[in-house]
Amino acid sequence: VGRADVARLRLIEPVAMPRRWHALARTPFWPMIADAIPLVRSARARRREWPDAASAKASYGRKKLFSTWADGVLEDYLDDGLKVEAGGVALACAPEWEATNFAAQAHDFWGALAAASVEVAVLAARHPSTTVSESAHRRFARLGASVRMVEGRTHLIPFEDPAAAAEFLAGP
Repeated sequence: VGRADVARLRLIEPVAMPRRWHALARTPFWPMIADAIPLVRSARARRREWPDAASAKASYGRKKLFSTWADGVLEDYLDDGLKVEAGGVALACAPEWEATNFAAQAHDFWGALAAASVEVAVLAARHPSTTVSESAHRRFARLGASVRMVEGRTHLIPFEDPAAAAEFLAGP
């Protein structure tokens, strides 16, 4: 990306799917395939409403995914992620919208990265839920991007370790 206002790219757990996914996403078959992607299915099934913010916090607090988040992050997440509606609170981002974003894979991530004319660095978790696969690591290396691995974290690094994410973004 040859823009004068971009000095470098810092990517935290980018969704770096294989090129074949992007090619497949441009076919008429993609809607059927996308609906089977676990992340898409789970987003569509996500609970949307609670009687109040305390109930939403209790619901999220029981989930393993949120158990590793830094103190105060869940509260911040819900402060911005919930909206008041008649009869309670609801997610500000509808589950259907989130699912649609997860299914949107027709872009050319790798082509855009190859065209970048600035330094590229990636922060990735060494965890099975990571969005950065081993094959993606090799492709990043071929494109000249550095990859920093973080132990004991998931693809939600900024929520689990905000200080490490901020330090990475500030970078040298």
